Amino acid sequence: MFKSVPVVGTLCFALLCVSAFAAPAKKHAPKPPLHPAKPTQPGTRGTHQMAGGEGVFGETYTVSDGGGGYGPMNFTLTSAEYTTERLPFSPDFAAIPKIGEKLLVLHYRVKNPNTADFYFKPSQLFQTVAADGLTRSDAEQSRRLMQKITLADTLKPGQGYDDLVTCAVVPASGGTPKIILQFGRAGTTDKVIRYALGSTKNPVKAIPAPYADPADPTGATALTEIPAKIGTSYVAGVYDLTLLSAAYAPGPFGDTTAEDGKQFLVATVSVTNKTWAQNYFKDALSPVLLTSDDEKTTTCSLFKGKRNEPWEGQQIEAGETATVRLLFQVPKDTTAKTLKLSEAVDNSGGLSHALVYDLTGVR
Repeated sequence: MFKSVPVVGTLCFALLCVSAFAAPAKKHAPKPPLHPAKPTQPGTRGTHQMAGGEGVFGETYTVSDGGGGYGPMNFTLTSAEYTTERLPFSPDFAAIPKIGEKLLVLHYRVKNPNTADFYFKPSQLFQTVAADGLTRSDAEQSRRLMQKITLADTLKPGQGYDDLVTCAVVPASGGTPKIILQFGRAGTTDKVIRYALGSTKNPVKAIPAPYADPADPTGATALTEIPAKIGTSYVAGVYDLTLLSAAYAPGPFGDTTAEDGKQFLVATVSVTNKTWAQNYFKDALSPVLLTSDDEKTTTCSLFKGKRNEPWEGQQIEAGETATVRLLFQVPKDTTAKTLKLSEAVDNSGGLSHALVYDLTGVR
């Protein structure tokens, strides 16, 4: 299941003005817990470049919308990083990239420089310009790092926050050369501030191993398939996944018996809900077993982790872990080569990156 951001909104940077990523539900979910991700395609191409200045990380700019009534406000973009990990904003929303995507996470601070209260409820702050030339909006959500709720607050004169975060879903391959703050410097005709990413002044933290493609020295490209080890936990979509064990077994498992000439390959998997909301887990895993005769098997029976009873699904609380067994029937004269585990992250077939396990040593 995939949740991130199809959102529409405007930034409220208004003085004394109160402004006015639910996802498609996971299969069988009684209610949608999160928002699905804003896709990387389609973007916008060929728009007219707005007047604006160049921005540098760590420098504070007093910004407004160039005369439309919003602002002024002190804004500082402090750092940026690439990641394939989900970013929760509230119990109802988490930005989660699927295969072919990553997140560009942006850290910033704001301060009210006015003599009156300032109501700050950020919606769209940034647009990204990726290597493919397409322009995409950010997640249209922000929060404080110490809080589990999207930001909407009245700032007193001189008050500000220095621990704010937002993000944008961008292509998994290559860097994002530019981001555009949708406000210009106050007192000028500038409409935007542009930050050239990847420079000495505006570095972007690389994707961590093992999710980064080692062929890209910048660390900006995310792998589609992650070489994984049994017993190690890995980021997927809503969940962190761990293949606890893999073994052959003749069965039966309850009333489930192997067909003639076949046996079971049993993969025991734990799933940990890493969002801030309860999620219903049943058939979110998308496994592919490759055997020594180069046959692919995607059909398996789901059983409880320790009981020989079919897995019917369960609600998994935030931070809670559940264990399930995947039972594949394979011919006795073959052996398993690899098991790929992905998480279905939306209802349109979107998957997380695949975790690829070498099973040639399984006996």
